[in-house]
Amino acid sequence: RISPDVFSVPAAGLVPAPTSGDVSAGRVLSAAGTWIVNGRGRTPMTAQAVSGSYAEISGIPAGTTEVSMILAGLSLAGAQEMYIQLGTTSGIEAADYSGLVRADSGFNASFTTYFQITRGLAASEAYWGRIVLFHQGSNVWTLHSNMQGVGSENHGAVATGVKTLASTLTRVRVYAGASSTFDAGTIYPSYWA
Repeated sequence: RISPDVFSVPAAGLVPAPTSGDVSAGRVLSAAGTWIVNGRGRTPMTAQAVSGSYAEISGIPAGTTEVSMILAGLSLAGAQEMYIQLGTTSGIEAADYSGLVRADSGFNASFTTYFQITRGLAASEAYWGRIVLFHQGSNVWTLHSNMQGVGSENHGAVATGVKTLASTLTRVRVYAGASSTFDAGTIYPSYWA
């Protein structure tokens, strides 16, 4: 015999009504009773079709703990390596990066002026993957990147790194190498605050 207490129903509570801003931002009600984006605190940013020598993701708010970028079919006009630099309201920082990129071909490269995210990229190859930046506190950010080339060489690359910024992260630039340009692809950024 099962006790009726096992099936007791908790006391009813009030559910906060969404505001018009909650609805337009696609927020959902969390278990904590607050309205959040996608039920996980993730905020999608505007997708960017890439062109030119770099694409900049800006408007990253203070208090962000993670930035994620899905790279879909990024292709370069010439054989170069894609890389990333971080920035603040004062501009893009081009020094004091530390990290490593490793390709499936066995190639390793370290870097100090940016985060390199590809290796062995041919002009006829498009890259797909995800880049995640994690805030470690005190303006320290770590990078974790997994990329896969699709095309003539099909190289995969994994990168990790760390960078301490002068102040709060507000932007990220994805570069088409030192002397190339993007000719296809889209970046889908989001952040967690």
